[in-house]
Amino acid sequence: MTEELIETLNWTAAGIRKFEPNLSSKAVDIYFVNSDEIKQLNRRFFGRDKTTDILSFTSDFLESNIIGELVINKDIVAKKENRYEGTTIRPLQVSKKPPKPTDPELKLVKLFIHGTLHLLGYNHLETKAHHAMLKKEKKVLDWLLGNL
Repeated sequence: MTEELIETLNWTAAGIRKFEPNLSSKAVDIYFVNSDEIKQLNRRFFGRDKTTDILSFTSDFLESNIIGELVINKDIVAKKENRYEGTTIRPLQVSKKPPKPTDPELKLVKLFIHGTLHLLGYNHLETKAHHAMLKKEKKVLDWLLGNL
């Protein structure tokens, strides 16, 4: 993962924190897997035998500054399979404004927002909750794109 992309995700985390103070100085671990691996994880942990773009795992047992893990399907985010590696995103480590994200990076940013909101307790199981989550995603993305 490039430094610029890490900066973009850190900046995104700062945007989420702006609207979700519960994120505070917490960090999010990100892992990238291929479509087959995410399908296996989806089946193992959620009983769904299908590929998805992202899985979110909240954590009570990891070190206290990690709120959870995001597992992102790199086959959906980018065509080059080895482009992304795992990293930890820490909202307080924003050092400079990154450049506007490219299209594949924007897809990753949207997934990061979506997954982090899941870690903060948002879901889309019911219509009302789904609308609240979409509204928050749009608010963060609009803030992000307006500030890059």
